[in-house]
Amino acid sequence: MGVAMAGYSVNCNVWGFEPYFWIPAPANFNPDDCDAFRATLNAATGDNARGQGAKCPVYVLRVELHQRTNLMHYQPNGDRPFLKIVTLLPGHVATCRTVCERGVNLPGGGNQCFQTFESSVLYPLRFMIDRDIVGGNWCDPIRVALWNPSHRSCVNSRQCFNGGLMGER
Repeated sequence: MGVAMAGYSVNCNVWGFEPYFWIPAPANFNPDDCDAFRATLNAATGDNARGQGAKCPVYVLRVELHQRTNLMHYQPNGDRPFLKIVTLLPGHVATCRTVCERGVNLPGGGNQCFQTFESSVLYPLRFMIDRDIVGGNWCDPIRVALWNPSHRSCVNSRQCFNGGLMGER
């Protein structure tokens, strides 16, 4: 939300940016295990969900295996496997984080507690960090579609834009 040089208010709504956090991958975890782990984590998150996002059909959208360097406990031996946990709503990150920290029953047996990374970053800040946007900065949307008043009316005579800042870098 901001004000253009001409003096009218500008609002850019962004769709498609997903909330996520990281955990270290369990030993011997491979990409084929992602779906089973997602299902297990989704069920546990649903059992612990409270409040506004508690009645969703899905809580954990995806689990992706990536190679990353742990800067918190840096070791020069390079990248390690980490899991990127993508949730449906920003509020599900906190619930899923708690589930991971308390322990998750792994497919194939065993219960493991995980240290989480970037799970306390506020959702708007996560978007800004990932897109290299600094506070108080002007942003140029990659694609801009003007507001169509036949769908909904603009609030307070704002000049409304629906933008696509979601293009991959």
